[in-house]
Amino acid sequence: MSNINLDGGERSVIRTLGFGGAQMTGKELKSRLGGIDDASLLDILKTLIVLGYISANRELRREEEVAGASFFVNPGYARDLKEAMEPKAPPSRRVRRQ
Repeated sequence: MSNINLDGGERSVIRTLGFGGAQMTGKELKSRLGGIDDASLLDILKTLIVLGYISANRELRREEEVAGASFFVNPGYARDLKEAMEPKAPPSRRVRRQ
């Protein structure tokens, strides 16, 4: 298991994109997130792209370029990201006595 640490904004973006590998346009992503301003969204997307957690069909330099781009969760990290967002409880060490 990898050591992936995500903040709230990064979690929101990844959860909104989903783990199915389907692409989502930046315009749709912005409308689904709603509460994140354009500058913060651009910063979050750039961070996730640099880390390799998500991929985009073009390079992002300005806030206006987000709407025309398409994004998807990198399938190589999908399982690790899902585990990082929904950690499973360790198995119980209790033993049943007979």
